[in-house]
Amino acid sequence: WEERFKGLLHCDGRDNKGRVVVVIDADVVPPNMKASAARYVTAHLEPLVAEGEYVLVLTSRSAKLPSMWIMGAYTTLPRPFKKNVKWILLVRPSGFLKAVLALLRPLLSAKAGRKIRQVAHVREIESATDGEVALAHLGQSFLGSPAGAAELAQPLAGEEAGDAEGAASDQP
Repeated sequence: WEERFKGLLHCDGRDNKGRVVVVIDADVVPPNMKASAARYVTAHLEPLVAEGEYVLVLTSRSAKLPSMWIMGAYTTLPRPFKKNVKWILLVRPSGFLKAVLALLRPLLSAKAGRKIRQVAHVREIESATDGEVALAHLGQSFLGSPAGAAELAQPLAGEEAGDAEGAASDQP
């Protein structure tokens, strides 16, 4: 499992409140191994969930975050996994996933609905979490990985790839 899903999970970050920040890079999931990847994630999250609250960041640099895999993986998680998650941060969710979330939001409890945040770029995580989770909290294993470098190289909406620093400082 470890070699097959290398780079899928990054769990070395902590947010401002000391909670573990788990980054899941969905690009690592081979199309024919989605069920195995969900089991791998569950097995590796179990000890972290036992610690208490945690933050879940789901990212993908491909055309879109694999919506059906994410929804399926989340619905199969045992109750403590859902209860202990403080934030679920979806980086660049697909239009389909956005639509499904919009349709399901009235059916979710207010508490569950507040946990889910959608951002267009990893640099928007801090503002989406009221400052609780900053870019540095994603952990060195993710930020130092090729996936982390690729995420940071993605331009924010409305900026050129080379102008990422200036545009980020102009936002409120």
